[in-house]
Amino acid sequence: MPNFKIGDKVRRIKSEHGGMQVNDIGTVKFVTSSGAIELQERAYNVKMWDNAFNVTHDADNFELVESPARHPHADTIIAWVNGAKIQYKSYDNNWYDHGPSAPIWNECIEFRVKPEIEPDKIVYMYILRTQAGGILSAVSNQKDANLVLTFDPVTNKIKTSEVI
Repeated sequence: MPNFKIGDKVRRIKSEHGGMQVNDIGTVKFVTSSGAIELQERAYNVKMWDNAFNVTHDADNFELVESPARHPHADTIIAWVNGAKIQYKSYDNNWYDHGPSAPIWNECIEFRVKPEIEPDKIVYMYILRTQAGGILSAVSNQKDANLVLTFDPVTNKIKTSEVI
């Protein structure tokens, strides 16, 4: 049995039913638990007593013509439904947190899941000037350090340094 989804375009390939002839095309509007389908298109040539508005069709009598394109924000929408924080890209090319209301998933707006911020990398150093005038340095533990360097986790550049 075919596995149609809502929005699929389907073509009847055998037996007439509900006003549809072989080769007629329709759009799936509902899939029952048994896999039967209802179509959006109204069957105009069906008599009143044939229940033209909610005709259920056996999916085996159809083939897929076209499946709708995936929404460009599908992955972000799913993440948002599952509780992720969402950001949008503004006209100034910066990312901003979306508020508590549901986003309007406009295809012209760029959305993303808010990235988790990595903590700064902190390195403790022990710096010593030798009697010969050279400098000796070593990575140290916090207790013995006399210099603390803070690195940006993305660029790996020094953000701050502190003599202690």
